[in-house]
Parts: sequence; C-alpha cells; structure tokens
Amino acid sequence: DIARLWSSSGGKWRARFVANTANAKLSPKGSGVNRALHLAAGPALAEATKARWAPCAKSGAAYPVQLPEESSLRSEGVEWILHVNGPNMNPQRPACLDGDYTKGREQLRSTYTALFASFLELL
Repeated sequence: DIARLWSSSGGKWRARFVANTANAKLSPKGSGVNRALHLAAGPALAEATKARWAPCAKSGAAYPVQLPEESSLRSEGVEWILHVNGPNMNPQRPACLDGDYTKGREQLRSTYTALFASFLELL
C-alpha cells in the first residue's frame, strides 16, 4: 500500500520516487496503479502534473512531477512521481500500434530508458 509505505513498515521502507503507469492524458482517471496513486497522493498530484505537462503523454518519454508539500504521500517520504505511458495495443485508446509488436518493443525500451534517465537526473 503506497499510501502507507513508510508508516506501515515501521519506518523501514521509504521511497522518494514512484513510477506511475500513466494514461495518455496524464489524468487521475482510469484504473490500476495510476488511479491508486492519484487517490493516495490527493488532488495535489493531478494539479502539479497539469501545471508542468501538457495533457498528452507520449510513449517513450517520462514526465517527472515533484509532489507538493500538501500531498499526503509527502508524509510517507515520496517526493517525485515519474509518469510514463507505455505502448498501446488497444484500438479504443490513442496511439494504438495495431499489433505492431516490433514498434511496441522499441517504445517500451524507450519508455524504460526515459524513466531511468529521469530518475538519475533527479538523484
């Protein structure tokens, strides 16, 4: 439970950075990790993301956002959310690769590369 990572571990686990599998609009909507992370961080995460990035996340890039002090995750030690949007094979979503797994692997590699490069820049 990321919302209680520090407090529920008895002070053993602290994460300054959390990678988020964001959607293409970088919005709190959806399900899975993205939704759970936004719920845990509170509205400050969506506001900080919107203030820093245009609402169009491309696969192969990372979108780091520093959590504002008022975010509930700051008390758990989280300082940065690293949004990434991986390749899409769903034809009902933007930028579908229509089964092109070669391109999908390239985008996934670029996404991970951008994620780790962003992490290293912020250390």
